[in-house]
Amino acid sequence: MDRQADHSIKGFLYQFLLTIKLILDAPLDTEITCEGIEDIDISDEDTIEVIQCKYHEAIENFTLSSIYKPVLLMMRHFVQFPGMTTLNYRLYAFFPNEPLGIKALAKAQCEEILISKDKRFRTYIEQVQGVDLDAFLAKFQFQIGHKYEELVELINLALINEGFKPEEIDNIIFPNLIHYISELSIKKTVEERKVTKRYILQKLRHQRKLLVSKWVEEYSGFNKLIKNKKELLHEPLNSRLRRRAFIFNKFLSEKTEHIVTFIKEILQKYYASDLSRYEPIVCLNLSDDDFNRIRKLLYHQGIIAWDGYVADEFIPARFINSPPVVTIGKKIIKPDYHLKIINRNNIGVLQALNNIDDYYVLDSDITEVVIPEARKEVLNFTSFNYLNYIFQLRRGYEHE
Repeated sequence: MDRQADHSIKGFLYQFLLTIKLILDAPLDTEITCEGIEDIDISDEDTIEVIQCKYHEAIENFTLSSIYKPVLLMMRHFVQFPGMTTLNYRLYAFFPNEPLGIKALAKAQCEEILISKDKRFRTYIEQVQGVDLDAFLAKFQFQIGHKYEELVELINLALINEGFKPEEIDNIIFPNLIHYISELSIKKTVEERKVTKRYILQKLRHQRKLLVSKWVEEYSGFNKLIKNKKELLHEPLNSRLRRRAFIFNKFLSEKTEHIVTFIKEILQKYYASDLSRYEPIVCLNLSDDDFNRIRKLLYHQGIIAWDGYVADEFIPARFINSPPVVTIGKKIIKPDYHLKIINRNNIGVLQALNNIDDYYVLDSDITEVVIPEARKEVLNFTSFNYLNYIFQLRRGYEHE
């Protein structure tokens, strides 16, 4: 990833972190909007505060030109909606060498912005001609923000004050917060992008599984998180007596080469030993043609998959019942297959099984599966690099 892209990603994460902090600092029912009038809007009974968030990690010292655009955008809104007397503007920006706190923006500096010859700002400047700078500055505040790491610490403290334990904050709560806010920010309508502290806390306390999106993967604490996940799964994965199902979402299922390799390596690591009592179940989410192609590829890799089909018809009872086994006399030597495999359209059969100990839902688009008495683990990772690491098929992982 190039440096500019890295700064851009960190800028979005910084905005998510600030949004989280403002939510946790707000009264329970104060309405906060992600991507409203500005990046973050805070509404109470008397006022609406609209906040632009800028993260300037690469610009060590503040320069007036670095805030031309956000100031002009706020001026434009001020000019276009002169009747919104309850609305206040805040620019929240981070510069590495600037001290935290309120920074004055003088009228003379605003006048300098308005006479800029930079072509990038020409349209904005034309749109704010005649702006009452004194009236605008009375409703404007410029704040130098916290460092990225300081925001993380402040959020951790706020979550501890809400009764969450430090270990669950690191492993579930913090990444889930980033997931919620990143998902909220791309909702289609403003109403859908509104949230309160009460609602967020309820979601955090109700959701006890890790939710991972691309933004969570970019979060600096993700490395620690994924290592913790691997450690948590180590003991159940290394038991030879547990019966498991692996349920893949469509995106992962369609990565044909990766899915076949993953299945092969799972079998080699956890099911090759004579001490392994049970074979895994793999559920994919594919078209019939693609599902058939996977079965053929597995066969050519020397892997026999039991699929419950008679000709082109799936027979649930045939899938559920034990397939043929190789025997010597009355002693079972080994089953005549390596795994059971089904496609998404037959996924309901899993709920009829009563002999599954663990099932791994690999991405949360498959939410309707509930296997009674089984331990469910949701792993919302978009890369096989992470899955290979978590399932102990690789010693390390790399970001894509």
